[in-house]
Amino acid sequence: MFAQQNPFARWLALALLVLPGTSWANEAAIMSTLEDGTQGIFLPTPLQNLPNPTQQAVALPNDAQPHGLAFRLDREMLFADFAQAKLYRRGIGGSSLSETVSLNGFRNSANGTLAVDPSGRYALSIGESSNGTFGESVVVDLSMQPPQVSTIAAGLQVKQFVTAAIDFHRDGRAFVCHRSGVSVLSAPYTSIDFTMAFPQLLQSGSQCRLSPDGSRLFVTRVLSESVPTVNGVRTSAAPFSASSVFIDLPAPADVQGLGPLVVSPDGQAIIVAQQFLFPPLFAGVKARAWLLRAPFNGSTFYQELSLPASVVGNNCLDGNQTIDCAGFEHAEVNANATLLILTGNSSSITAGASDSVPAVFIRSPFNDALRSAQAVQIGTGAGTLGRGAGGVRFLPSVVFRNGFE
Repeated sequence: MFAQQNPFARWLALALLVLPGTSWANEAAIMSTLEDGTQGIFLPTPLQNLPNPTQQAVALPNDAQPHGLAFRLDREMLFADFAQAKLYRRGIGGSSLSETVSLNGFRNSANGTLAVDPSGRYALSIGESSNGTFGESVVVDLSMQPPQVSTIAAGLQVKQFVTAAIDFHRDGRAFVCHRSGVSVLSAPYTSIDFTMAFPQLLQSGSQCRLSPDGSRLFVTRVLSESVPTVNGVRTSAAPFSASSVFIDLPAPADVQGLGPLVVSPDGQAIIVAQQFLFPPLFAGVKARAWLLRAPFNGSTFYQELSLPASVVGNNCLDGNQTIDCAGFEHAEVNANATLLILTGNSSSITAGASDSVPAVFIRSPFNDALRSAQAVQIGTGAGTLGRGAGGVRFLPSVVFRNGFE
C-alpha cells in the first residue's frame, strides 16, 4: 500500500504506525469465531467504544472454518481453516489482497497453530491429523509467488484446538510447544535445532510464550501428561538448550487446566487463564485467570483477576439450559499492555459446551489500580454471535524488518 510513495514518505508512514500514541498500531486485532459465527473478524480499534468496539467481517469463502490466525507485519491477515488444508490471506489498510494458499499434499487440514515469523516471510502451520494420531507441520514461504510450502522435519504434533503453541524469539527463532516438549527452529524453519523435552501429553495441548526481550520462556501443558507432574506454569531462563532446566510455579489446589498465557512488556509478570477442568469430576468454575509476578519460583503467588459475571460460573447457556461458562483457549495482549483479550472454547454446535459466549477484554491488565474487565460479544451480521472456538492476534508493533516492501 506504500508502492506510490517515495522512500522517505514510505519510511515516515511506517514510523507513524508504530509510534506509542498511534492507536491503530497498538490496538488493531483479528479474531476467529469457529463454531459460533464462524467468522474472521477485524477490530481496527478494540479499545474504543467498549463494550461495542468496531468489528468488520473478513471476506472468507462460505465454507471456510477460520481457527488459527496471524498478522503478517502490517500488510495482511492470515486465517487457517480448521477442516481444510487451506490458509486465507487477506489484505489490510486498503490492500485488495485475497489469496488462498493450499497445503494439500502436506497437511490434511490447517488445524492447530498458525504463526508468522518476525520478518514476515515465513508462516508456520503446525497441528495434527483430524483423528489426532500424528502431527502435521509445514512452513510456507510467503515471499514467493505462489507461496512455497515445505514440510518441517520430525512431524511436530500440536493439538488441533491449540491456536497459541508457537512464539518467536526476537532473533527470529521459533519456539514450538508440542506433545512431547518445546522445539526450537531457526529460519527457514524446516528442521529442528533442539528440543526441550517434557512428558508426553495424552489429550491436551501446550502453549508457550517468551518474554519480549527473549530472556525467559513460560510454558503451560494443561493436563493429562503421561507421568504425574506439578500443576502450574513452567519457566526457564536463557540461554536455551536441550538441557534447559524448568522451574515449576505450582498453582493453588483449586486451579486446574492452565492454558493461554501472556507476558508483560517488561517480562516481570504473566497472566494465565484456565482452559479445562480436570477429570474425573470436572468440578469448579472454568472461566478464571491469574496474574503472577516475578520472582518466578516455587513460591510465586497466583493473584486471581476479576472477570465479568456474565462469562463466569453458571451464567451461560447450552441450548436453553444454563451451564458453567467456558474456559479460555487463547489470550493476547497488545504491545503496550493496554488491552488483554481472552477468547475461545465457546461453541453453539457442540453439545455440553457454552453457546455464544462473549470474549473478555481487560484494560490495563497488569496494573492493579487501573485494571477493568468487560464482556464483548464478537461477530457481525444476523448470524450466530459469540467468541467461538478460535483465537485472537494483535497487529505486531514492529514493522521495520529486512526485506520490507
